[in-house]
Amino acid sequence: MNYLMQLFYIFFVVSAINVILYFLSLRRLFDLLKNKYPEKYKELGEPSLWWNNSPRNTIRIVAFIFSKDSIFSSDRELSITKNFALLFLCVGIGIFIFLMVQFVLFFKDLTG
Repeated sequence: MNYLMQLFYIFFVVSAINVILYFLSLRRLFDLLKNKYPEKYKELGEPSLWWNNSPRNTIRIVAFIFSKDSIFSSDRELSITKNFALLFLCVGIGIFIFLMVQFVLFFKDLTG
């Protein structure tokens, strides 16, 4: 097995762990919004991980995670949870790009 395949497997496992951590942080973020800021929760489309998951709600949540909303400055727990969700999202995007490049390089190596 060449080094590209080994890297692919390692990053695939890291990606799976990252997705689990991202889902956990999102779940916590949704719970905090629902309990402490119900108006913001409704404004975001009452998001959840499974039942009310639409492209529109997903875009709203990602925009909210990247935003510098004033509620983050007043609620430390919400701010920390948002920062973890942002971290796991960015790491996930980075790993996805890396895996796609590795995938292309692996098959290029096989053919040439």
